[in-house]
Amino acid sequence: MTKRILTREPSFGRSPPGEAITLDKRVVKRDKLRQAWFDPRYSVAYVTQEPDGFGIQTFTPPTSGRGNDWLLNLVDAAAKIQLPGDAQ
Repeated sequence: MTKRILTREPSFGRSPPGEAITLDKRVVKRDKLRQAWFDPRYSVAYVTQEPDGFGIQTFTPPTSGRGNDWLLNLVDAAAKIQLPGDAQ
C-alpha cells in the first residue's frame, strides 16, 4: 500500500515494510529536491536523483518486504543541506 505524506523542510517519510511513498510535492514548494534513502538497519544511505519540485511523485525504496525499513529524506537542492550518504 502506498502512503501519502505531507512535508516540511527537510522532509522525511518512513516506510517500515519498504513500501513506496507517494508525495504531493506541491506542499514542499521547491524547484529542485535532493533525496536519499536511509537504511536504519545498517546505517547506510543511498543518495538518488534530484527530481523536480512539482506534482505528485512516488518514491520506491531500494528493497521491500518484512524487515526492510527505510527513511526517505528530501531537502531543497539550493539549501546545500547534507544528506545521509553525502561525501564529506
